[in-house]
Amino acid sequence: MPLIAAYGNSENAPRLVTGPEAVKAQDKIRRQQSRRDQWPYPWLMPSEEAKEVFACGSVLAPAVNTLTEVLEYTVPSGMFFAFCGVIQNFIGSGYIPGDQDILWTLDTDQPIGTPAPQGNPLPGLNLIPVPLGAFTGTYGGGGFGVPWAFRKPWILKPNQVLRSKVLLPTNNPLSGAPNGISAGSPNLLVSVFQGFTWPA
Repeated sequence: MPLIAAYGNSENAPRLVTGPEAVKAQDKIRRQQSRRDQWPYPWLMPSEEAKEVFACGSVLAPAVNTLTEVLEYTVPSGMFFAFCGVIQNFIGSGYIPGDQDILWTLDTDQPIGTPAPQGNPLPGLNLIPVPLGAFTGTYGGGGFGVPWAFRKPWILKPNQVLRSKVLLPTNNPLSGAPNGISAGSPNLLVSVFQGFTWPA
């Protein structure tokens, strides 16, 4: 059956298409209607029911070769979570970003010391040697945190647990020298999760 698929000339006259071209046009219209019915995508355009999430945690620098949890966030029951941005940073002395004295991991459903077959690091975010996000200025001077924004939010399901973990290797993986970061105060590791939830 002929299908009016597009305007075919400068006078905006409809153009009829038939055969295989009509099938392609119908499929395109169907996909457009489907996208229209799904808009706004709740993970990209928060609805009125969405709730902002800004979770933060910190720990003193741990002993070397001790995997340590910095922050844990559990997605509320009956909600999805769009994980939009993160801060994983070090405050202290003796650290050069990228020198691999600090290795950060973001994972889901993987408590430290407990095997979890379904637990997984987020792709590309396992044992990364650089901080993500930043703190600017000082608290007294009006400083603030700037999360590292993901181009596409990570979507977590109800009751999933997101964790930020850190490991200080005994010896630097690049140079082989002993880790240059002293455990304890004043060295601090900080994590922030930024995003929003919406009803599942």
